[in-house]
Amino acid sequence: MYSIFHLDVNRKVLIDERTTLPALLTLRYSVSTFHNKAVNTQFAHLTAFKKLYEFWEAKFNQTLDFSFHQSGYSYDGLLKIIEQLPSFALYLEYGGKLAEGVTSLPTQLTHEETLNKRNSVAIYFKNACTVLNKLIDIYMTMANTGKSADELKESIEFLKGEIKRQTSERTVEQSHEIRSYTVEQSKAIGKVFAPSLEKDEGGDQLINEHNFMEYRNYFIYLFAMKYGLRIGEILLLKKSSFVTNYTKSKYFMRVDNLLNDKEETRISSTPDLKTKDSKRTLQVTKSHFRYVTYYFELFERFFNTSFLICSGHGATKGNPLAYKTALKVFKDKEEMLREKRPELFDETKGEYIKALSPHPLRHTWAYENLDRIYQEKLALFKKAGGLDAHGIMEEAKSELRKLGGWSVKSEMPSRYAERFIGENANRGLVEKNRQETENLSIQSKREKALIHSIGLAFGQFEG
Repeated sequence: MYSIFHLDVNRKVLIDERTTLPALLTLRYSVSTFHNKAVNTQFAHLTAFKKLYEFWEAKFNQTLDFSFHQSGYSYDGLLKIIEQLPSFALYLEYGGKLAEGVTSLPTQLTHEETLNKRNSVAIYFKNACTVLNKLIDIYMTMANTGKSADELKESIEFLKGEIKRQTSERTVEQSHEIRSYTVEQSKAIGKVFAPSLEKDEGGDQLINEHNFMEYRNYFIYLFAMKYGLRIGEILLLKKSSFVTNYTKSKYFMRVDNLLNDKEETRISSTPDLKTKDSKRTLQVTKSHFRYVTYYFELFERFFNTSFLICSGHGATKGNPLAYKTALKVFKDKEEMLREKRPELFDETKGEYIKALSPHPLRHTWAYENLDRIYQEKLALFKKAGGLDAHGIMEEAKSELRKLGGWSVKSEMPSRYAERFIGENANRGLVEKNRQETENLSIQSKREKALIHSIGLAFGQFEG
């Protein structure tokens, strides 16, 4: 058995539970690679490594480390691992069970569930191949193999070519559809997240676990919907994240990692900023700042925590909330919304809610803000007497990138822009067709009147 162990908030390692020592190949990989990798990336790669280790033991009844040691950490040892990639892919597809010489059978899964499962397998497989590529760089050296430079180059190209061939056959089917919520859907979602607070007989608000969790869940929704924060970023927020300027005329929220924070008790899934560009300071409204201040005044002494989003009951009461628990909040709210507004989930409609989750809230925020920023800059350009549609959109994308914490390499702002341009073009086409229909209607009325008048005139002559 293998477990991913957190050395600290910035480093992870795969541990063999039987020896309580790090697995050799993963340790070499971690030392060579993880110094510049985000924690989430480390976790993804180690998870793929873990599955490869488990597959190897299930098939060969020995550890991957021992097999590679027996090969002398050689070209043949690496080739043996690469040759097992098709079997490893089947192992992933069959949920961690060896499945040699079989074909896929029909399942009861929906198309979307099947696609999600296939994509998950493809991601694990791709990460495992990334790991193997790095191991080739680590072990295929002149000092380790004794080969000449030309021989070494040929060997490396062959090994990496085999990996590339395997990954090209198992690509992730990515959907470029950006799912955001409509105005009506957003209002309905806001209502199920709005706190329904308990009060005592005198009408005063009770301070209890239920009220606390109602507020907490509302903040998860609020900062995703109104400020575009990722769920991991929301879980990093503390009382100290909210500050004012010297004159207390502006209010800000700092989005940053928690380096060596003593209150950080999450072990299995420590939140982490996606990229260095995700670190940012956003201006918040006075009312939202007051909501947070009031929240801490009301509940901080009750839970003794400085985290905005924390557990409300049990042994973990007051501890920062885990990622999976935060996602469960959305599942629970989805059930409430399905019960109150089932028509919003009707798949026969043009616009329906597939599932209630934090990411479409961020999409909604991003799309609305791109529209707002574009219109503001368009007005400025018009006032200045110039108009460059491409330049305006590029500036809008750049500003959205900073607000949303996307890296310079991220394509997301461009994808929002493509959707914005496409929908505006479609809206223009619809308006054009509507006007043409109205014009035809007017023309038709005129023609009818003219024909009627001519008919009357001819009638007079006939009389």
